[in-house]
Amino acid sequence: MKRRRLAVLLFVAALMAATVLSGCGGGGGGSSGEAPDAPAPIANEPVVSDERVADPNGTIVYGMDGSPNTTYNFYTGTSTRVHETVDTMFDKLVFVDGYGNVGPRAAESWEWSDDGKEITFHLRENYFHDGEPVTAEDWVWTIKMVCSPEIHAATVTTKICQFLEGVDPLTGNELSEDSAGVEAIDDLTFKMKLNDVYNRWSFELSTLSYIVVLPKHCFENEDGAMKSDIDVFNGSPEYWAAPIGSGSCKFVEDSLDDYTKVEAWDKYYGYGPDGPGFKYIVLQYVSDANQIGSKIVAGDLDIAYPGVSEEDAQFYTGNESIYMVESATEVVQIDINFDCALVPKSIRLAVNYAMDKQFILESIYGGRGVVGGGSIVMSSYPYFIKEGENRDIEKATAYVQAAIDNGSWTEGRALQLNVPNDTYEACANIVKAGCEEAGLKVDVVRRDSIPTIQQNMFFQSTEGYDAVLWSYAPTIDPAKVGIYLDYDHGVTQKFFSRWGVLQEDLDDAKAYDESFNAWKKAGTDAEQKTLSEEFQKIENLGCPCISIANTRAVYASGVNVGDTSNENGWIDVTSVNYYNNDIWNWVCYEKA
Repeated sequence: MKRRRLAVLLFVAALMAATVLSGCGGGGGGSSGEAPDAPAPIANEPVVSDERVADPNGTIVYGMDGSPNTTYNFYTGTSTRVHETVDTMFDKLVFVDGYGNVGPRAAESWEWSDDGKEITFHLRENYFHDGEPVTAEDWVWTIKMVCSPEIHAATVTTKICQFLEGVDPLTGNELSEDSAGVEAIDDLTFKMKLNDVYNRWSFELSTLSYIVVLPKHCFENEDGAMKSDIDVFNGSPEYWAAPIGSGSCKFVEDSLDDYTKVEAWDKYYGYGPDGPGFKYIVLQYVSDANQIGSKIVAGDLDIAYPGVSEEDAQFYTGNESIYMVESATEVVQIDINFDCALVPKSIRLAVNYAMDKQFILESIYGGRGVVGGGSIVMSSYPYFIKEGENRDIEKATAYVQAAIDNGSWTEGRALQLNVPNDTYEACANIVKAGCEEAGLKVDVVRRDSIPTIQQNMFFQSTEGYDAVLWSYAPTIDPAKVGIYLDYDHGVTQKFFSRWGVLQEDLDDAKAYDESFNAWKKAGTDAEQKTLSEEFQKIENLGCPCISIANTRAVYASGVNVGDTSNENGWIDVTSVNYYNNDIWNWVCYEKA
């Protein structure tokens, strides 16, 4: 470990020195609306000494850097790791891949009405883990239950409630008993009635993928009557301790804050033609994500989410005990977020054009990704501008001078750029060098933690932060992050992405709000494309925050499951909002 730590320190020091020498960069990278070309392969192919065969009785240990079993209730759990665990045990209507394509899961097909306010779902034949068939009535009962005034306001995290006819769009509560707009047509068909017209792609992507079905028959009282909605969630501890779902795996056992063990469900429709290639998956909590690579090499883990660090990707290259593969799509966004009430538009644009994004991407992230385009939404959304503009020192200098001339920035004032760790500090020093060449002074300030930065960026504070450089995994659906730049709230609330308070920001905010609200009701592909490009251009020209780069993760697996990449040489692991469809068809191996 000392060797790796020393290498990182030397690497960061070299980067900081290089920023002073960096003159100008090449053109920005980008990706098309189609699936991108294969990422550059990781240069190692583990050698397995003995021939292996699929082991249908094998166990796969799946590491995750968070507790998998705080709760198994998808509708009340907020942890991503809880959702990943639930995803193996409960079935959803649809599946979303890394490119934002929505595909069939429990719903084999569905169609929208001509007016865009009704959806009819045709279900696959499937069974709960106790052998009972899954019916349309189970889906209808589940959806109506989560719209119940008894439980929704305090517990339910799904968004479906606010979109249904017969439901208050503000609270998500049914307007009267049994009023939610969902009804069974027959055993395998049901219909949703919506309260308005919505962007169809966004609705399917971010709402349908957040509905799981519960077994209605498991919540009957001894007299045959149904339990109350509140008792389903809070009065059924025996069910939630060992849940019965209809997903690819059924619950076996758990150990609080340690692991959850599930077993392949042989009646599940989603497996390949030969059935499951394993018997058990143990979803194992790993207290330190930095241990993932070493635990895979040691054989303690077979595969893990999240991926390994850039440092581990380099350190383990060539090791015969670990496979490493890049994600097919960008999953992390490296951002500078401004407090736009403190930093005017011209200074934000100056920072955008002063930095060498391509150099940051190549030097710190191994070139794995693309130069940032959209400032909030990940570039995988098919209609968005993909390619970010790289360094233009003349533009940057002009913007600095414009801010000084119009009085929105004081000459000689330093922009405070806050960072939480070594990697971001290295990025920030590259930004600093470019900005100072354009005449903008920058102070890079090291903070002790992400929570410290969040406290001062997300909430009112006596210590205002000009900007922060960090990363996160944003959605690919603009509708989910639109509130960050909402015209009615963005100016008054202190949030990490908002418009500023000067007239130029107010004008941008109004134009953005108008085009964004029109996009939310777009019913055709052509309308979606035109309107989404319109509001992203407004967003980019206003520059409320800056995407430096969208990067691809490196995922690792051990010899027990082998190479998990697909025929293109990558793995389709999506951002944390969606789940890996390939989990159903992992193969566990044994030596011949």
